[in-house]
Amino acid sequence: MTRLLIRRLLSAIPVLFGLLTITFFVIRLAPGDPSALYQDPSIDPQAIDALLEQMGLEEPLPAQYGKWLGIIPPFRGVFQGEWGMSFSRRQPVFEVIAETVPNTLLLTVTALLIDLLLGMTAGILAAINRNRWIDHVVRSAGLFFYSMPHFYFAVMLVFVFSLGLGWLPATQMHSVNADLMTNFEYFFDALRHLILPALALGIPAGASTARYLRNHLLETLQQDYIRTARAKGLTERAVIFRHALPNALLPMITLLGLSVPFLLSGAVIVEVVFAWPGMGRVTVDAIFTRDYPLIIANTFVAGTMVIAGNLIADCLYGWADPRIRV
Repeated sequence: MTRLLIRRLLSAIPVLFGLLTITFFVIRLAPGDPSALYQDPSIDPQAIDALLEQMGLEEPLPAQYGKWLGIIPPFRGVFQGEWGMSFSRRQPVFEVIAETVPNTLLLTVTALLIDLLLGMTAGILAAINRNRWIDHVVRSAGLFFYSMPHFYFAVMLVFVFSLGLGWLPATQMHSVNADLMTNFEYFFDALRHLILPALALGIPAGASTARYLRNHLLETLQQDYIRTARAKGLTERAVIFRHALPNALLPMITLLGLSVPFLLSGAVIVEVVFAWPGMGRVTVDAIFTRDYPLIIANTFVAGTMVIAGNLIADCLYGWADPRIRV
């Protein structure tokens, strides 16, 4: 198992390097450049040239790439931890990442908990009540929510629970007077702001999990060892939760690893809709402002999260099935 994880970690290095290299060239080959934000007839063209030189964009693309790697003087590139300054925010990229990544992790982890809790509960209920009304409701609701685009579902949640009922706030992570609140009020205020974005991410993912678990649990219930367990006189509850469910959960580990990129991609849309101050919203703003250093840094963080999710899935597989350790 240790060798497997070491091989996965080593193979992740060229994957991340290739991802960052592709991102580096694609964003620079796209039309426009960061100086377009300052294009104005009243601005001296020499000032624009000085701005491009300050951003490191006045040189040919290969030279920019060499400096980005740190193999061309001043020998301070991405592999030395030098990610540069954000063009649009005028602050070090690492400071922007440090501010936004915890917010995105809070949102995605909460959505993942909703996904697992809702999906596993609905999937088990649908499987043990096959072809009954509960099963039909779970399958229909699962197909409905899974097919709904994230942005539309998020807007509908805002329309119903914020604008219509007025129960929950529609945007941001805290209220405008959050600095004046006590610790308990601050926590409760953050929780209220988290509910709608987390539901917008977690419910569609939970719908997919429910359908996936239902199918695998039904398939497991047809196995010979399940018939043997029933022949021994075990209760149906013991058959399902002690024998069928643990084996049906093995494919769910793979789904858990795949949920990380799914939630991250959904978080980009959800964070924009709810004005959530996370990595996805910052990435969208960086794309529109051609903030190259910030785009590359966010790509690196997202790629690292996806690789980490797959590594966690591998570890869980080894824990759940000892055969994988060999």
